[in-house]
Amino acid sequence: MLCCANISPANTATLPLPQKRSKLENTMTQLTIDPQLLQEALALSDHHTADELISAVLREYIQLRKQYPPAIPVISDAEQQKIESELGTPADIEAEEFVDLTEWTENAGQLQ
Repeated sequence: MLCCANISPANTATLPLPQKRSKLENTMTQLTIDPQLLQEALALSDHHTADELISAVLREYIQLRKQYPPAIPVISDAEQQKIESELGTPADIEAEEFVDLTEWTENAGQLQ
């Protein structure tokens, strides 16, 4: 559970952030946030506290990441090794096999 945000004399806002140790036990640590960023976000939101805002932002972030996963997939080292063993690496490709797509990208996918 997050608790109150404090704006420190060093001009940073700190928020205690739980670290998962077990399902029932949490410890707190500090999260440094730009106070102007936090104040602007609070002013634009319907949330009354930094705790509410941060919780809402994290829920929204999680929802968006689930809905729109990263465009570049993350693969394990084992998967990468399998791909390289089956297809090779860029270093294995001969220079004459490369295709320059500069013209294609500059002309909206059309080759002249």
